[in-house]
Amino acid sequence: MSRCQWLSVTFVFLPSIMLLNTIGWTMVLFSTQVKSAYIYGNEAISIPSVAKFFPQIQSDLSRVKWGHGVNSRGQLFQSLQGNDMMIEADVSMGTITGREGKLLPIMAHPPFKTSDLSLEEFLDIALSSRSPKGIKLDFKEMEAVEVSLMIIKSRANKIRVPLWLNGDIIQGPVNATTKPLDARRFLNLTKRYFPNAVLSVGWTTRYGPDISSWPLQIINEGSYTMDHMIQLRDALKAAQIRQPVTFPIRAGLSTTPESQRSILWLLEQIEGSTLTLWSGPFDTVDLPGLMKLVKHIGTKKIYIDVSSGLLCEIQHFQDRP
Repeated sequence: MSRCQWLSVTFVFLPSIMLLNTIGWTMVLFSTQVKSAYIYGNEAISIPSVAKFFPQIQSDLSRVKWGHGVNSRGQLFQSLQGNDMMIEADVSMGTITGREGKLLPIMAHPPFKTSDLSLEEFLDIALSSRSPKGIKLDFKEMEAVEVSLMIIKSRANKIRVPLWLNGDIIQGPVNATTKPLDARRFLNLTKRYFPNAVLSVGWTTRYGPDISSWPLQIINEGSYTMDHMIQLRDALKAAQIRQPVTFPIRAGLSTTPESQRSILWLLEQIEGSTLTLWSGPFDTVDLPGLMKLVKHIGTKKIYIDVSSGLLCEIQHFQDRP
């Protein structure tokens, strides 16, 4: 078996032999199969897909159980010991509670800047667990991305679970004020360090209770537009992304005809892409409109990572005769 290494991709050639007898002599033909893998040192690292790692879901992605916002030691151990399949956690720059020192990647959602769990500790605990779970890391600021990818890469030979890298890289609905990550830098860095990981890339959003305004404003209307989709499609094309992609879609913003036309268009643009539906705890969601989208796309292409209340409503809706 021979190997050729180019950047972060290894092409592994597995020869198969075909014998042809012709005019009294034998000709040996070699054919090759090509497999792409992430390189850690001299070792090829293969990152499994969610469907292959959890065969019990029978390729129904909506059956994946999520641990959401797992940003503390207590939450991490609870998720590892429970029924969660994928653990979603937020990565920010900050400090460890009770420790003085320089900023480092920690598990925290803004505006929090302290945690009892660093990214290094999170990975070491999760990757050594006897109950392995998939990992989704949601990067909340650009400053955390490359240093975090270097930390993850240093443990690449221990990664035998699905790995997702998430970032909001496009400004989205409804007139979102949160600054998105730099799309070009995020896509280029994640592609360079982990070309086989799933890229979960989408939009900043402003929906539900807007705590940044006073008096408090409740936003319960809005849509993803075609312009939102074109911007993300163009960013992925410009970065020449070839790895698996999922689009995180806020459930409450996905139910309008405009949103659904735009979402369906984007899925057609990026081959093999999926959706990940998510929601905030106080989001208003048009359930029939949401289920129309789920039915149209099919559960083999939709992950559902929503609040427990909305998840219960979805399950009851699906169980109706």
